[in-house]
Amino acid sequence: MFLISAPAKGNYAYVMQKASESREPIKMDSDKAEVIVPEDPNGVSVYLINLDTNRAAKTDMATVLKTDKWAPKAEAFTLIAQIDVTIQTGGGKLPAGNLKLESKNKNESVLITESSNNQAHFSFWPDASIKFTLDYEHEGEKKSTATTVDIPKGLSPHNVTIVIPEQFAHATSPTTDQKGDERDPPKAPENKNPLQSFFQLLVGLVVVGALGYGAYWYYKNNQQVVEKLANQAGLNPQQNPDPTGALPPEPVKRELQKIDLGSGAEPGAAAPVAAATPAVKNPRLVTSDGDIFMIQEGNSTVGREGAALTLAGEPSVSRVHATLERSGDSITLSDNGSTNGTYLNGIKIDSPRVLNPGDTVQFGAVQYRYEE
Repeated sequence: MFLISAPAKGNYAYVMQKASESREPIKMDSDKAEVIVPEDPNGVSVYLINLDTNRAAKTDMATVLKTDKWAPKAEAFTLIAQIDVTIQTGGGKLPAGNLKLESKNKNESVLITESSNNQAHFSFWPDASIKFTLDYEHEGEKKSTATTVDIPKGLSPHNVTIVIPEQFAHATSPTTDQKGDERDPPKAPENKNPLQSFFQLLVGLVVVGALGYGAYWYYKNNQQVVEKLANQAGLNPQQNPDPTGALPPEPVKRELQKIDLGSGAEPGAAAPVAAATPAVKNPRLVTSDGDIFMIQEGNSTVGREGAALTLAGEPSVSRVHATLERSGDSITLSDNGSTNGTYLNGIKIDSPRVLNPGDTVQFGAVQYRYEE
């Protein structure tokens, strides 16, 4: 445990996280807080946030553990604690776009989509002057808009709105059948009372048990009638002592035959055994719904039109978005300068990458899992 002390009274919060994490800050009740050291302190940074000015101070856990306390001075609060970005269009929601933030000491890029309500959030920026660039597509044409914003103090958090004039149709559409006729979307299953479901199951078991017992009782008391009917139907119950038919039929007995190895074969010589066939890999991309795209030898393009893997009607995917190159069992993924980028395990790629089983591959907003 260690002690965090704010430089003055006010509204403060702290958060401990690694570079790849994003955690919710914990508000302090006073200007001091006793904090528990995380189980794995390696690579953990500690941030103290002044909620009144939207500025934060930063240190690393290794420095804190040397003295078991951290008391940053007022001039140490140089980081912008939080920036909220909203995309505003001329109508509708932007289906997908690549939002890039650039400053003197930091760059960051994120995919912004309709499912995120056209919003993105950024934390702990070292510079007050930031360039916001949005790349997107409208009616098949690539577009880009850029603006530079100077983040002032005293806003918690700071809100940035990027305005684009284009109008976009809503991404969702009514479900259609194979003939193209609109029909109502499937209704969600109703939630049943667990007690009611158990009672229905119990009643079903009682009915099945009663029917089974009734059949057994009838057979015991009318055995001759049942056997006569069975004989008329071509069945012989006398040859099958089990009236339920559960016993398997006896296997057909066949005589064993000797194998002639030929006059030149030595006694006891065994026939040659064929070598085991090596396993053949079937590299493929699989969606969460179970749809499979098999990757063939050579180059396979990915895009919105006329590609080996065609993602028709997907606005976040460019016409010629990416390329999958198969050489034997090795698969290489490359981006073709797409608008919204190609991602491998959540990281945007800018050069060819070799795929491994279990990797997550994303073209714009469309995600696959690579398997062999």
